[in-house]
Amino acid sequence: MSFNNKIKNFLFCQYTTIDDYFPITKAHFFKFLIDKVTGISFYKKKEIHVNFIITSKAEIRVFAPILNYVIDNSIKLNCNLLYAKNDLNFDILLENKIKNSEHVTIQSSPFYLLNYSHSVNLICLDHQKYNKAHKIGINIIESINKKNSKTVCIQHGGNQDDYVKGQLTSKSINQIVFGEIIYNRFIEAGYHKNHVFLTGNPLHDKLVKTKQNLNLNDSRKIISLITCMHTEYDKKSNPKACYIEYLKNIYQSINFEDSILVIKMHPYDSLTDNLYERVMLELKITTDDIKIVHADNLEYSVYDIISVSDLVLSRASTIIEEALMLKKNVIAYDLFEDGSSMYYDFLLKYRSYNKIISNAEQLASVIKKNIKKPLYNENDIDELIKNSTYKLDGKSTSRIIDAIRVISRTQ
Repeated sequence: MSFNNKIKNFLFCQYTTIDDYFPITKAHFFKFLIDKVTGISFYKKKEIHVNFIITSKAEIRVFAPILNYVIDNSIKLNCNLLYAKNDLNFDILLENKIKNSEHVTIQSSPFYLLNYSHSVNLICLDHQKYNKAHKIGINIIESINKKNSKTVCIQHGGNQDDYVKGQLTSKSINQIVFGEIIYNRFIEAGYHKNHVFLTGNPLHDKLVKTKQNLNLNDSRKIISLITCMHTEYDKKSNPKACYIEYLKNIYQSINFEDSILVIKMHPYDSLTDNLYERVMLELKITTDDIKIVHADNLEYSVYDIISVSDLVLSRASTIIEEALMLKKNVIAYDLFEDGSSMYYDFLLKYRSYNKIISNAEQLASVIKKNIKKPLYNENDIDELIKNSTYKLDGKSTSRIIDAIRVISRTQ
């Protein structure tokens, strides 16, 4: 072991876990020593610094509207982006904004995560219940907590039972949650109200700004399929065969004389083996009848697609709640009773939500019936909004900024 490494290991043994994801370089090392000697820290006192810890596409999705809001409104927060993986990126428009921003910078030094009383460390994936998938976030947050720095887990999922149980095992000291259902679960679990912040979903601020035209130039009804083809059947003996059967049943249940199908791909759906396209070719369905919108398409967001849909199909996704809030009829179609759609059964009390298991003929019948007119009532919508996103007023992101400011001032 070199002399430099011996010194580093002696002085920074407590940083070992974080060093796995944000390696301590010589530059970081000497900067840290200079700061210790001179008393000058990375951060100026009384300024609020927010460290966005990016371990997955979940953080990319949730952090994007927050960063856009900070940059577009010249919010006085010093935002540091720390990427625990090299293959993660924001969309090109936001990337360009970040490059030109005075308040948002990309950092690599692990010392930004520790020892700073005014810094707030944000993450989405640090749930002990999912210790394998959330390993990076769990390790990082545990290390930061040992230094008594401020940690915050921002909700990234919906109100389905498996997700709520997962977030309740978050390692972060503070929680930012979107709706009353999960907020009440935290309070019931013994969390102090000073550590749980109810804000609404920053992604839902887009719901008041959605486009109303996909430029399809088609008079048929619009059915959208918004789900994912990468995890829900992975425990089955042949997951790919399940996904193919799933798509075949959906495609063959739609009357393309009356309807067109718009598919919004999930960020983790494979492009190299695009199952949506494969089944289209097998069934000889053309792009006149099925339009596929890739996940990285910046022209139309998932909310743009939902807003113009006459009917939304899914299986297990937060868009189920979002589509219901937008007064759309939703069908959750699954192949198995124990499939991931079961976690959304709490929505079955709403008239505009249906669940179909396996039976393609029943699916075709329910599609034909539900595409005719919305089935919601206003009380249902009010309850869904309160439970899922607190308020649908376009101000959720600003409430998150307010929560960050409060957390930064706590001892």
